[in-house]
Amino acid sequence: MKYLELLNSCKYLVIAMLLLLNLATASDGFTSNWQIICIISLIIVCVVLGIIYAISYFIGSPLLQRTVKGEAMQLLFTIIGVAFFLSFMFVIESQLMVGINEVLGTEGNLMDSSLGVTGMNLNELSGYANDLVGELEDVGEAASKTASCNFYAVGFSISTCSSFSIIQSPLTQALNVVYAGIVDLTAQQFILNFSKVFMFTVVLPLGLIFRSFHFTRRAGGALIAVAVGFGLIFPAGVLLNQYLVNGLDPPTLIISTRYPGLCDEFDPGGTYTKAIKPALDNIFEEEFYGRLIENVLLRSMIFTIINLFITLTFIQWSAGLFGAAVDLAVLTRLA
Repeated sequence: MKYLELLNSCKYLVIAMLLLLNLATASDGFTSNWQIICIISLIIVCVVLGIIYAISYFIGSPLLQRTVKGEAMQLLFTIIGVAFFLSFMFVIESQLMVGINEVLGTEGNLMDSSLGVTGMNLNELSGYANDLVGELEDVGEAASKTASCNFYAVGFSISTCSSFSIIQSPLTQALNVVYAGIVDLTAQQFILNFSKVFMFTVVLPLGLIFRSFHFTRRAGGALIAVAVGFGLIFPAGVLLNQYLVNGLDPPTLIISTRYPGLCDEFDPGGTYTKAIKPALDNIFEEEFYGRLIENVLLRSMIFTIINLFITLTFIQWSAGLFGAAVDLAVLTRLA
């Protein structure tokens, strides 16, 4: 009889355990590794609270019993929230990602698709960098040629092709822009890889455990906000940005068609010098610099900054819902 009374008094824990068992025995299409880890973490909390309540019941501590009941109620609300979140992620992975992958040419879940998009953009920028380096090498080779002559034991040289060095400056600036974009996308790729490994498998379960106890509730709320921010909001922003610029044409490097690839250092007529202006005009035309700015600055630098600010703002807002105060200015400086 005493055990039945104990079971009735901790009914919230019983309900919580039943909900967790229902989630744990869901179909294989619904649960994945990180979801199972989250469920196990909540089961551990439920067992710990049950043990503490049993001890408080047998030692006759009403204060400890009331405390455990309050924690059990919080745990019950947490489990309901986790169930809704798992259902939401299931809808994203099983339905939304199918259409998104078809449009963007990617595959896998939300995180894998965002990593695929980042990898494609990195490969594209690396191709731009290689093309620009090749153009710089050709221009440098042409500009370094000189003509030497000896006349009655007097030697002199003429740098007929030296004016080609003018083209190197704008090409170098374009190369700097491309490398800056590569650095930004590499940082974005690191954040996504780190989030894929740790956010839903380590940070989120820890947040759920800490959220279940009064003295660590705020820390748990902050961890949950960070996990959802970088595990869901950030990769979703990457895919959304890629969808917005998916139709932009890549910059076309056609500089080599506007000036001779070789320079005759013994040609005094200035034939090759006259080809410099068309080459410079081509560099600063919309079809080159304009597209380069759109594809590099927009896809890498601007969108990465926007994604970070949106993610950090979400973390601050969602952490506030859990009672945790997160300073956005500090997060921005860290970013």
